[in-house]
Amino acid sequence: MKTKCVIFDLDGVLVDTVNSWLRIHQEAVEKFVKNPPSEKEVDRLVYTPTSEFVDRMLPRGSENREKIATEMHNFIQNSMEKTSILKSIKAKEGAEHLLLSLKKKRIKIGVVTNNERRLAEKMLRHFTSIDIFDVIITKDDVENTKPHPEPLLKALKQLGCMPEDCLYVGDTEADIIAGKAASIKTVLIDSKFSRNLNVKSDFKINKLMNILTLVDH
Repeated sequence: MKTKCVIFDLDGVLVDTVNSWLRIHQEAVEKFVKNPPSEKEVDRLVYTPTSEFVDRMLPRGSENREKIATEMHNFIQNSMEKTSILKSIKAKEGAEHLLLSLKKKRIKIGVVTNNERRLAEKMLRHFTSIDIFDVIITKDDVENTKPHPEPLLKALKQLGCMPEDCLYVGDTEADIIAGKAASIKTVLIDSKFSRNLNVKSDFKINKLMNILTLVDH
């Protein structure tokens, strides 16, 4: 396989945001949800788009649901955007070196995330230049987020890359489902969310730098 482009998920793949997202979502549930689900259920949904997470947490027909949903959504996004939290977020080991190495190999690189663009770009600017990416697709750019393939298909189109020439690197079941639906070779990186999945990726890696072995395969 001649790899011409590599697309990355953001959270848990390029940036280590797991603990921050878990804490903020749990705080939001405690603050806004009267009868919260189990902590395990909250953790399971933490990487869904914020609007979807809020919708799943608030019962249909509950009093002032629309107002509370807006407040809860803003709480989650604003909490994550706080400078103190962003400063605590670190790039995954080897992330910047990997991106530079791929560029040297003339491989196009992109990001596809269910985050909103404003937050995604803040995270990326924290450890690298946004200009290194050939495309960034966020929740704001599509009608359907992952696990729907639309974000990946849009990224492929903008990259000018065929699915068979691409790798998609993710750490959740939604990532692998989306990649397979877009006919892209999927790479699962080890994380809290990558174990005991109901779908099988094409490749599994423990470290980001292992991507270089795959693109040269």
